[in-house]
Amino acid sequence: MVSVLSTLGVVAIFTSIVVMFRRLKTKVDVIQNEKEIDNIYNQMSENFGYTEKMIESSIRDVNDNLKDVHRTLIEDDNNIRRELESVVKQLHKDDKEIVSLVDSRCDKLDRKIMDINENLVKTINSFKEELSKLQKREDEGGKTIIKG
Repeated sequence: MVSVLSTLGVVAIFTSIVVMFRRLKTKVDVIQNEKEIDNIYNQMSENFGYTEKMIESSIRDVNDNLKDVHRTLIEDDNNIRRELESVVKQLHKDDKEIVSLVDSRCDKLDRKIMDINENLVKTINSFKEELSKLQKREDEGGKTIIKG
């Protein structure tokens, strides 16, 4: 008895499902629904393709921009190096010029000091001679006479 009732229950459920699908089939246009689903799927595929192309284009643009920036950085670095080398060369040239000028001035100053020393030695020697002459006169006559 239980198996007959369970069989009848299963048949009733199955029958109600079939009836429900038949009633729904008349209410919903299956072909139109499938067309809309296919249309949405095609639009999604087109959008995905367009998005993929946009991403690839963006990646190419970014890579091109990076190459431009890299090239510009290299050019700027080379320009800075050239300018720095030019400034260093000019500084070395100026430094040599200054050293040469200082050496020349020192040589002139040394010559002047030597001349002054020679003149001082001559003046001192002439004073010594005068003094010794005066001392000789003093020894001879006892009085110092300064002419002047």
